[in-house]
Order: sequence, then C-alpha cells, then structure tokens
Amino acid sequence: MVRFATILNCKILDIPFTYLGLPIGDNPRRKVMWKHVIHKLQKRLARWKNKLLSMAGRVCLINSVLSSLPLFYFSFYKMPRTVQKEVESIQRKFLWGEEQDQRKVAWVSWDKICRKKSQGGLGIKDLSLFNDSLLAKWRWNMYHDTSNLWVRVLESKYGGWVKLIEGDNKKDYSMWWRDLRRVCGGDCSEQWFDKCMNWKVKNGKRTRFWEDKWIGQQTLAEDYPRLYINSGQQQTTIHNMGHWLEGGWEWSFRWRRRWLGRDEIQWEEMMGRLQEVVLDKNSEDHWIWMVGNNMEYTVKATYDQLSSWKNGGEEGGVYKELWSLNLPPRVSIMIWRLLREGLPTTMNLKSRNIELGESERLCSLCSRAEESTSHMFFECGITDCVWKTCYNWIDLATVLPANPSNHFQQMPISISSKKISDRWKVLWSAVVYNVWMMRNNIRFNGRRLQIQKCIQDIKNDTWRWLSLNKQFTYSYTQWQADPGGCIMDGGSHG
Repeated sequence: MVRFATILNCKILDIPFTYLGLPIGDNPRRKVMWKHVIHKLQKRLARWKNKLLSMAGRVCLINSVLSSLPLFYFSFYKMPRTVQKEVESIQRKFLWGEEQDQRKVAWVSWDKICRKKSQGGLGIKDLSLFNDSLLAKWRWNMYHDTSNLWVRVLESKYGGWVKLIEGDNKKDYSMWWRDLRRVCGGDCSEQWFDKCMNWKVKNGKRTRFWEDKWIGQQTLAEDYPRLYINSGQQQTTIHNMGHWLEGGWEWSFRWRRRWLGRDEIQWEEMMGRLQEVVLDKNSEDHWIWMVGNNMEYTVKATYDQLSSWKNGGEEGGVYKELWSLNLPPRVSIMIWRLLREGLPTTMNLKSRNIELGESERLCSLCSRAEESTSHMFFECGITDCVWKTCYNWIDLATVLPANPSNHFQQMPISISSKKISDRWKVLWSAVVYNVWMMRNNIRFNGRRLQIQKCIQDIKNDTWRWLSLNKQFTYSYTQWQADPGGCIMDGGSHG
C-alpha cells in the first residue's frame, strides 16, 4: 500500500476518513457521524437570536439554515430517526423562542408546521421526506447515466438499477445500498418512486410488456390480471412481444391455455389500447417523471408530491387564501396561529395544563366570559363593537360564524370580484391582528381599553397593507373619508 501511495503521490488514511466533506467508511446509522451537521445547526440557530427575530423571521432562518447545511449528507445517507428527532427538536425550540432556562409551549404540532403553506403549514421542510427526495435521485441517475463509471461499478457489484427493485436485500450489501432499497427500491412499502415514474416506450427493448408501467397509470398485469396469468410471456420486453413488418409493428402473444369467455372482454379492451401505441425501432426507451412539468426528476417536485401524499392535500382553501394576501409576515403568522388554534388564549393555556387564577381566565376585554379563541375574536361584546364598525363602512349589518376559518372565508356581502374579496380579507386581518394587540397591551402592559384607538389602528393598517398592491390607488385621505367605497372600488356598497 505504501508503494502504491508513493506511485500515486497520495496519502494513506485510516477508515473512516473525510473526502470532499463526506465521511467515507463510517456508519451512517450512528449518531456520532452526524455530529457535524447537528453542531452546525445549533450554531446557526443560536438561541440568542430568538430575542432579535419575530416568529416569521425565525421561520425564514430555519429554512435558510437548512439550505446551508451540508446537503451532500442528506443526498448520500439516510438520516437515522434519532438524528432527525434531535434536529427537529433544535428547530422546534428555536421556532417557539425557547431559552435554556425557560421552556415554551409548542402551540402547533411539528407535523403540521412542516406542511406546505397551502396545506396549512409554515413551509418548513419535513426532513425525512426531503432526505428521501434527495436519495431517490440516485435511482433516477443510475438508469439514465449508464456510461458513468460509478454506475458501472454499482452494476458490477449489485446488478444496477434493476436489482435495486428486484432481488433480496442481502446482509453483505453496503448500508448505503440497503438504505436506498428501503427509500425508493424493492423494500419501500409505499413504492412511491414507481407511482411517480412511467416508461416512454420507443423500441421496447428495455420495457417489460406486462410488468412495467408504460401505458396508463398501472401495469398491464394490474389492469388485465386474467390475461397476465394466462400469458406465456410474463416477463418479456415489448420488443419481444411481436415483430416488425413492412407495414409496421405486429403484436404476437403466447398463451398457457385456451381462453374462457370472460377473457375476451379484457382482450378486446387491451387490444384497443395497444392500437394507439406507436413504436420507434431507432430510439431507446427511457423513464419520464410524472411529477412536475419537465418530465425530469427534480428534488423540489418530488418533495412536494411526497408531502401532498403524506398530508392528503387537506385544508388547502383557507390557507391558500391567507398566504396569497399581501400582508406583513408577522400578521400572516399571527392569523395562521389563530386558524390553527395556536394562540395563547386562557382556554388554550388551560387545555395544556397551565394553571391560571380565577380572574386570569376571563376575557381581557370584557371580563365576562372565559377567554377562548371564538369568544375573544368573534363573540366578545367589545370585539363585536369593532366588527360592527367595520361592517358599517359598507353599510351592512350581519351575523357571521364564530369559527375562525369560516369567519375568514365567509364574506359579509355577496362578492364576485376576487379583488374586492381580497381587500375585505386584508381588512379582516387588520381587525383580528389589532384586537389581539389590544388584548396583549391590556393583559401584559397594563393599558386601558381603547376601542376607538383600535379602530383607527385597523383603518391605518388596512390602508397601508392595501397600498402594497399597485391596483389600490386610493390616497390616505380618500380612505379615511370612505373606507367602504375604497374596498368596493368606488362602487355602490349600500
């Protein structure tokens, strides 16, 4: 070895060693291998920064720090569950402003926080899904980059991408290969990679007729199980399921037994689909990625798809509307917490076993009822006075639901214009934000109840936020004189 090192003019290193920032020969399932990543995250999310940033700023920093971490770790190794939990714990504590000597309540579950904004989260990446999206690119590249040396090495050692899907996960395989099989290969219970991938058939030499997905959303074996069972060509490629004639391609099938009457129905349906297939004997088959727009594998599109599957695409409407509004981030975050029942009202504190005195449980505005989210923002007599004032701007008297999501989405008037609807939602946001600020000033700063100041703050904030949109051209003077007319874009609002 010394002789070879001398010839190649290189050093002799002990395993494990670091090459291009990546630990070589180490055990990725041991927490100690990830200590560099954990330390870097802790350093970037230093807790003293909690005091300098709003919650919206902390969300941005968490995502920024994740993108600056050594992503080659995540793209090469499967993160152990223990490491994932520790990283998420660091992120969670930073998000909620926890300090070393003071624990903070995590008002919304981390699973919900890691959803896309359109699905009710804050867009913080789910580490497990992100890790899987990065790792799965190896399978994609293994198929497409067949001439590369690393692909030929894997084909020689393991059998290449085919054996990633088929065969056993042998104990003498490397941890990396076994983890890859679990993430996106034959040992993945969800088989999500195959759901996202389809074959683009040209000459048919690489695509199996029955067992690969190349026509429709399922394999032909799944669509026509009776024909598949009877076929004598179950693992045959398309190229060997027929032959070329002068007039084009002609299919040729072999069967194990004579057909039954009900087989005819499946046969006629399948042949109807095959008549639309056009083969090209001069081009190679290849994979296409059905997620995203360009039919090529991208980590972002794959992550978004995995996230949608995990969360079922639920709760989209109200959150899509919220994040589409041109609001200051601190306001959007506050309303998101309201919709998620994540504000520290006394009722929510009580539900988390935080004891309060008898008087502390009452609404800070009216002192007549226990402070719940619905009472504070929609049922309290003081808040009701604020809402009625805003409704008077558009000459309307109405009763709206006490559920935050329904209240946000239900317009007090019949509106067909999205522009006017969005303006009302900006006003709605200003109301709940300033009611919450008024409540906090009374409870924590000893301020007196000032309804008129709250209403004026609502007016000022609404105009300022609406003015961020170029389509809103009303001056501050026009707004103060007739806010309802400005919301309705000068139209009648009587």
